[in-house]
Amino acid sequence: ARSYPLLPLRGSVSGPIRVSGTAPDLQLDADLTGAAGHLTYAGRVDADSVGGYGAKGSGAFDALSAALLVGRSTPQSRLAGQYDVDLVGDSLATLAGALSLRLEPSEIDGMRIASGAARVRFDQGIMQVDTLELESVPGTLRAHGVLGLTRAPGADSLVVAFDVDSLGGLRRYLRSTTTLTGK
Repeated sequence: ARSYPLLPLRGSVSGPIRVSGTAPDLQLDADLTGAAGHLTYAGRVDADSVGGYGAKGSGAFDALSAALLVGRSTPQSRLAGQYDVDLVGDSLATLAGALSLRLEPSEIDGMRIASGAARVRFDQGIMQVDTLELESVPGTLRAHGVLGLTRAPGADSLVVAFDVDSLGGLRRYLRSTTTLTGK
């Protein structure tokens, strides 16, 4: 956190890291475990701030707590899957490239996720969601479109659909004060 304050990852990890090359073009292989879970990475890294930081590679994760990974305590999760990254930038405003995730059976806030996939692209403060799909106990969440991360409102066109199989799986998120009336 002190060396790269813009990188939001927090916590201690241990495990083998192999690094070769120079700061703008490092070959990095890591297999790390800590309180936030287990994470691997194999690929190239640009750790030189000139022109923005970058990463191009892939890896896997299991028993991963996304909240702990970024220094928060909630929501609790145990995520498992793989990822591919091809990104460069030093902030959300300059981030460019692509990220894809594939979720295996996982848990988010006590809700079981059977599977999931996401493919997003970043360009000048905009995130293009090509695919986002989560298969869970209560139903299936799908999204696609554009979301402005740092640009002024107005360019957003994110379409989100949630096909619910059972409201019972969502009970804790629904307020008990909701009253439905009909005429």
